[in-house]
Amino acid sequence: MYILRTSIETFPELENSIKSLVKLETKTELILEFKRNENFFVLKDLEDLKEEMRIRVSIASPIQDLSKEGSSIELFKPKNWNRIVFLTQESNSKFRVEIDPDETPPQIKAQLAQLMEKASKLETCLQSLMTHSKFVFQLDFLTKNRAEKVFEQIVELFEAIEPKRKKKKLVNDDVL
Repeated sequence: MYILRTSIETFPELENSIKSLVKLETKTELILEFKRNENFFVLKDLEDLKEEMRIRVSIASPIQDLSKEGSSIELFKPKNWNRIVFLTQESNSKFRVEIDPDETPPQIKAQLAQLMEKASKLETCLQSLMTHSKFVFQLDFLTKNRAEKVFEQIVELFEAIEPKRKKKKLVNDDVL
């Protein structure tokens, strides 16, 4: 465990401070998580941090899975979509799909809730976590294929409204 005292102002500065502290290459991709109400959430914004808060740091690099014969290596590269939807492999070989519920636009929230609820009932889903409002935000799967399929379905929902989000932003910028 490390203690990092810093006066950083941006998320990239935080990542670089952590990499420097633990002596990682600057090109190493990190996944930072913070704990709130006994659940871990992916850290995407410095506003989520409080003084003396603990951060869990994971290295988002390919994980090698050597078979018993030692003849094949399976590489898994974690995925994320706009730091909102994540697909990672946990140390116990399960595959995790996670969504930041606070970043879910209202126009797809019901569809996304239905998709996550349905996926949580699949045979290959080992575990699911939900918010206090019963929104499933994390799913752990036995198989990579099922996790990747659910990840892609979630991303499709977000991408379907992305042009609307960009247009809205441009309209607001034009008014200013």
